[in-house]
Order: sequence, then C-alpha cells, then structure tokens
Amino acid sequence: KDASKRVSYRELKKRDTYFHNLIVSLSLAHCVFDLGDEKTILDMGYVDGASFVIGKMRYNTVVLPDLIALRSTTLEKLKEFGENGGRIIVTGRTPYLLDGYETDGDIFADIPNVIYTEDVNSLIPLIENKEYSVKAHYFDKNIFIRRRTDGDDGYYFIFNADCSGKKNTVLTVKDKVKAEKWDGFSKEVTDLPCSYNGDSTEITLCIPEGGSLMVHTVKTAEMPLMVENKLCGKRIFELGDDWSLERKQQNVLLLEFCKLKKADGDYTDEYPILAVQQML
Repeated sequence: KDASKRVSYRELKKRDTYFHNLIVSLSLAHCVFDLGDEKTILDMGYVDGASFVIGKMRYNTVVLPDLIALRSTTLEKLKEFGENGGRIIVTGRTPYLLDGYETDGDIFADIPNVIYTEDVNSLIPLIENKEYSVKAHYFDKNIFIRRRTDGDDGYYFIFNADCSGKKNTVLTVKDKVKAEKWDGFSKEVTDLPCSYNGDSTEITLCIPEGGSLMVHTVKTAEMPLMVENKLCGKRIFELGDDWSLERKQQNVLLLEFCKLKKADGDYTDEYPILAVQQML
C-alpha cells in the first residue's frame, strides 16, 4: 500500500517540526548523537555483541524518533541488537508500516531491551552523557558540544553559538586526563590548563564569539600537586559587558555571593554575583 495516500501534508509537516525540535533539544542538553538512515544501515551496518556498528562507529543505544515506516532489514538488525543487550528507545509513536505495508500491533513486541518514551523530556534523561559536562560562566545554553573517543583519547568539538561575546567555559571530564587545544587553521597544538577534583578533570577554556575549539584529551595516571601553572596568573571572568572580576593572587577565592546597596539604602540579603548583574 502507498503510505503517501494515508499521510497528509499537515501530518508530514508536523513530524518534520517534531524532528527538528528533537534535534535542537538534544543539542541544547549536550547529548551526543548521530543521525542514521536505513540505506546506510543496510550498506554499512551490523551488530557486534551489544554494539550497533556503522562503519567505524559503535553505538550502545538506538533511538527511533516517532517513525512512520521501517524496513524489515533494519528491524532484523534491531532485533539482534536488542537480544545481545543493546538498548532501543522508541519515542513517540511506533512505526506501523513495514516495507511499506501496514502491520498489526507493535513491531517491537518480540524484541528485548526496548524502552518507550512519550516525548523528548522523558528521552533526554535516558541518553544524556554522564562522562563529561560543559558549563559557561555566563549562560551556557549557546554552547554546543560533540564528542568522539578512540581508546584512551577523547576529542571534543565545542561551539559558541553566541555571536555577541566570548564564553569562559569549563569542560569537566569524569577521568584524570591531560588536555590540549588543536587549532585547525594554524595546526598548532597548545596545552590547556587543568585542575583535578578526585577522579574528574576540569579544563578551562575561552571560546570566541561565534567560534569553536577542538580539545583533545588523553587519560593519565599522573597527579599534579594542584593546578598547572597557567591557572596561577591573573584570570578574568566575563560577567557581562559592564562587569569583571580579576584574580590577582592565586590563593584568593572569588566570591560567589554579595550584598547590594543602592545610594544610601540598606544592604540587601545575599545574592549570587550573576543575579546582581542581571538586577542592575
């Protein structure tokens, strides 16, 4: 049966908008994912244990976002993937067309390890990464990140979508690593300042407005005494166009809270520094 005769333009437009919003939401939540298509899966995809392999990439989770149709060849691979312990997440409705023909019931009913979610809000907690995080000192919703790993090496592409100002950012990796910045234009490799908190590493970055950074990390057993020397000098944290705090002594801690007084008025209760910036 021809699916196009049963699916209206309005319905297709609705699904297109849903998919676009899904991609944006996952990106803003710093979830790392790749888009797949069934032709590529047919030509280059196979199951290896609990991994769904496409070319040189390996995945432990496959998300099916509110699909209408599915190929039987894809369903066979998904069944093998689920039986081997791989995780399959169906968000929204399940496909009702298999190879273009309408089916009865849930085509995933006989596949183990299938999780059903209603929307992106219930999907994100299932796939958000636990191995790293990225935070900007001033509004981090414009920071996007992509990550790849190869053995003990990690590769992070971080983009600042805010064209109005640079972002002082901290990348936290849940492991002890050394970090360096790769410049794709000059081909220069520069060591990055790292601090260590237990088994985690905090990497300090400054991302230019509308710009990006490529960060390479590698696991290390070495443990520095405190922080690399690059962190011990003067550092300026951007709070907005009118404010900045300077650290002139390496043993001086920056205040996170303050009290505010206007003219001859009384001091307020304690507020976060960023909240005061927004109030003023």
